[in-house]
Amino acid sequence: MSDDDDMPRARPQYIHLSETEVWKAIAEDDGGSVGAEVTRLVAEFTIRLMACADRHGHAPSCGMQIRVRCPIERVAVLMMAEGGASVSTVH
Repeated sequence: MSDDDDMPRARPQYIHLSETEVWKAIAEDDGGSVGAEVTRLVAEFTIRLMACADRHGHAPSCGMQIRVRCPIERVAVLMMAEGGASVSTVH
C-alpha cells in the first residue's frame, strides 16, 4: 500500500522492542500489553487489506505490501501472513 500516512503505527512505547523481544513477550504470559499492541496492529492492517480486496476484487492477487517502521509492526504483518493473508513487509 503506497499511502503510509494511512497505515497504523505502533504506539511509541513499543517501537524500541526488538523482533526477538516481541516474539518472546507474545510467547510468555499471552503477550500482555505487547500482545495487545500486536493484536491492535493486526486488526488495523486487516481493515486495510479488506479495503484493498473490496477495491480490487477478492482475487488472491490482491496482496498488500506494508512498510514497517519498527519490529513490532513487522511481527504483526508476519502473523497476518502466517494466517493466510496476502501481505508482505517493505523496509
